[in-house]
Amino acid sequence: MNHGKITSLILILCLGFMNGFSQKKNTDLDLLKSKYWDMQGMTDKTSGKRFSESIIYNYFNNELLGESEYYLSNTQDKHFKENKIGKMKMGKYIIYRNLGVPDNFSVFEIISLTEDSMELRNVKHTHTLKFKSIDKVE
Repeated sequence: MNHGKITSLILILCLGFMNGFSQKKNTDLDLLKSKYWDMQGMTDKTSGKRFSESIIYNYFNNELLGESEYYLSNTQDKHFKENKIGKMKMGKYIIYRNLGVPDNFSVFEIISLTEDSMELRNVKHTHTLKFKSIDKVE
C-alpha cells in the first residue's frame, strides 16, 4: 500500500470514529418521554402511560386516570427523594408516587427499555409489566 492510500484509510477511519461519537445517544428519559406506552396483555380494556420530565400520566381506557411524580435512580431508594425528581437521565429504577399520596411510593426495576418496548418489574413482586410504544396524538 502506498503512502496516499494509507493516509486516506486513516482519514476514513477517523471520520467514522468521530461520527460514532457525535451521534446523539438516547437516554432512558428520552426514550420514556418519546412515546405513549401501551400495556400489553389486557384483553377488553387498555392501560397506558405517558412520561414527562417529572410526571407519569396514567391512562385507563384512553382516559387520564391520575398523575404520579417520579424520578430515575440507579438504586432502590427506601424513601421517595423529591430532590431527585427530573435530575437523572439514566437509571435502573423508576421510583414514583401518586400525586396527593406522599407516604406511598413504588419502585420499578427497568428490565428492558427500547424505542419499541419497555418491561418493568415492581421490586416487591416477581411478575413483570410489558409495554409497547405507540405514536399517539393527544
